[in-house]
Amino acid sequence: MQESDLSGRPLESDAPATITCHFSDGQRRRLTVTSVEAAQLATKGVDLTRRYQRIARRIGVVARKALPWVAGVVIGSLVLPAVTKQWSDRQSIMAIQARLASDITSKPYAAWTATYRETAKGTKTAHRKVLLIDDKWARDRKSVTGIFDTYFADTHATTLWSEYSYDLWDFIGLGGTSVGALDTLARTKRFMDSHQVSAAPSATKRDWDALRRCFEHPSDGGIDCLSQDGLDAFSKVGIDLLDRGQLVLDELRRTRPSGFSRGTHDFIRDVFSPLTP
Repeated sequence: MQESDLSGRPLESDAPATITCHFSDGQRRRLTVTSVEAAQLATKGVDLTRRYQRIARRIGVVARKALPWVAGVVIGSLVLPAVTKQWSDRQSIMAIQARLASDITSKPYAAWTATYRETAKGTKTAHRKVLLIDDKWARDRKSVTGIFDTYFADTHATTLWSEYSYDLWDFIGLGGTSVGALDTLARTKRFMDSHQVSAAPSATKRDWDALRRCFEHPSDGGIDCLSQDGLDAFSKVGIDLLDRGQLVLDELRRTRPSGFSRGTHDFIRDVFSPLTP
């Protein structure tokens, strides 16, 4: 059992304290005493502590007591708002990406299926309805493009969406008018050839040839293919074009939207931004 170097009392029940004694011959001794003995010795003799040391000691005591409070203020005023901002921005990012993913999947499919359904009827009235569908798709496209331009400006995701949605716009229009149809088919073919997907294509070379023959004699009445081969070709190419929407979705998932706090770098910036002018 450890004992006090001064009185020999056991230190088991008292918290030990360490004191250092300086002697005139230069000798220094370190003694272990009880806390009570240390408190008594502190009141004996002459206090040789210099004024600046006493001030520094008092400041140290105050600082140690104030440290938890200061840390709490820093965390409450700087760190917590930054954490809250990142959490809120993360929810906003997820909401934007979810909305875009839904629009990219559902709106092109709805426009295409409505177009094919009317085109299959092969009537003048149906062709006029296709033009109305084409106009609606133009509005839907513009709405989605606005979101891309706001949060994904100057990114490959926006460029890919623009190309894909414009080609689909042109292709849907084939159901309502044959004007410039062969040029439209050529652009669609180039786009699809330059943006390959993993799924096997539905349309073969024979289908493309059959579709081109539908527009060898342009008219204002839209696609003039009442044969089943022509309609099948129109359907297969349209399905292959819709498959390119997956490329837009994949690129969207890889792209970081602008205007949101995300990651360690942004977090550090958010923490210290209130301190910068």
